[in-house]
Amino acid sequence: MRFVRTTVVLLLGVLSACRPSPVLRVSRGRAFEERSIAAEAYAAYVRGRLFEHQNDSVHAAEQYRSVLSSDPQSLEAMVRLAAISCSRSPAESAAWWAKAEQLDAESPIMWQERARCELSNGHLELAFQDAERTLHFDPASEDALSILVTASAALNRPETGLVWLRAALAAEPSNARLWKLSFEHEKATRAERLYAASQLYRLRHPDRDTIPERLRSGFVSRGTVNSANTMMLEAELTQALDQDNVPSAQGLATRLGINPEKLALMALEQGAYSVASTQAALLLAVEPENSAMWVVGILAADEQRESTHFATLLAHPPARPLPPDSALRGRLLDLLRRRTPFEVREAETASRSE
Repeated sequence: MRFVRTTVVLLLGVLSACRPSPVLRVSRGRAFEERSIAAEAYAAYVRGRLFEHQNDSVHAAEQYRSVLSSDPQSLEAMVRLAAISCSRSPAESAAWWAKAEQLDAESPIMWQERARCELSNGHLELAFQDAERTLHFDPASEDALSILVTASAALNRPETGLVWLRAALAAEPSNARLWKLSFEHEKATRAERLYAASQLYRLRHPDRDTIPERLRSGFVSRGTVNSANTMMLEAELTQALDQDNVPSAQGLATRLGINPEKLALMALEQGAYSVASTQAALLLAVEPENSAMWVVGILAADEQRESTHFATLLAHPPARPLPPDSALRGRLLDLLRRRTPFEVREAETASRSE
């Protein structure tokens, strides 16, 4: 998306370059005057970015050099030449960084891309310093903040990155990417992770007030916290189970890598008896001796007052009806104690009559 926005701005610049200088530009909602640039230089830069997008650094470099032949003061072209030579030719990259810095030592895009370059080469301290400089000139740079957080964590100074992150969130409380960084940060407290998860959930589901209670007591309190994207899928799965929505729960479970047996057990635990019954039936169709799913099916049928289905399952038990799971065994025994033999016979009779 950022690539597309950059390309659009550059194409608009092609039109404005036909006008007398100075040219009025807009960045982050602010208008400012800038020197006029030849249309061919803009076109070459756009072609270079397209080649980069296609991982063709050779042709991209040719286009950026073409930009400099038309516009020797193009900081953007110097930055791109430095960036694409970062890993294959560090000396060439350093030369281009030096030229770019000499041209504009306060350019946030130059410091940001230089930080990205240093991070990719494993120069963590330099990456941290360059990201910090970027934020000095452009406090709203999400990329620079992400680089700074990554570098500070790798340098065993994660608290420093967290301080920057908290400051950025105070300035941009509706920025989902920043909340995601906060949620995943290794030094974030449980309360901060919970709050970040809540904010992410609100941004993704603006019609809902907060994340479900089960997420508060379950997913967020894990020792190893999942990624924020997984967190959101788990939140949606919880909602689907709360609503006993079979298609939605099945789809989300597939995306999360949750197998049908685990989904059936989760659904039974959370009172989603239609989901539990459906998953148990699917598994019993291919694995009739699955005692755990037989018990899940019976328990779900009992909760749903499905006497016919209850009797059918009761009439076709697996060879070993007691599952290894002690909780399921306990629930089955409680059920059999609660339901009288007369009720069981009545359900069987109803099943045969149909």
